[in-house]
Amino acid sequence: MAKKAKYAKVKGSHVKGDVQSIGQVIEKLKKANGGEVLPKELVDQARDPKNPCHCNFTWDNSKAAEERRLDQARYLLRSVVVVHVENEVVTTHPTAVCVRYGGQTTEPYQDFISVMKDPQQRALYLNVAKQELQAFAKKYGQLTELAKVIAAIKEVCKKK
Repeated sequence: MAKKAKYAKVKGSHVKGDVQSIGQVIEKLKKANGGEVLPKELVDQARDPKNPCHCNFTWDNSKAAEERRLDQARYLLRSVVVVHVENEVVTTHPTAVCVRYGGQTTEPYQDFISVMKDPQQRALYLNVAKQELQAFAKKYGQLTELAKVIAAIKEVCKKK
């Protein structure tokens, strides 16, 4: 008899409800679809208020639409860069960056140059970068082809 899988939420995630039950819903979808899950299939399952995934979605369409627009605004803020040309050398930098303040629900985006010039803001931004690198290392750490990259990430993230 196959051992039953155990599920846990990723550190820092905002998953609500019984993670074990949610994992089982995802496994069931994977088994039904040759090992793949489309997000739409998960949403369709979660429409049932009794489904353990249900509480992780916004079912009020006006609120959901506003949340989607906020996601689109974040995408725009991340997607536009400033282009500088000096002596025929082209450089770019973000228009604005998000410096997260521990647990804050609104993510202010700030002028990139201002963040780089302010030692405290720069340190916060560097901390965000290290958190994202650590998440990358955790996600892809099993790929032996990336062992040198993962080792470099771990080394950089150790430094204060």
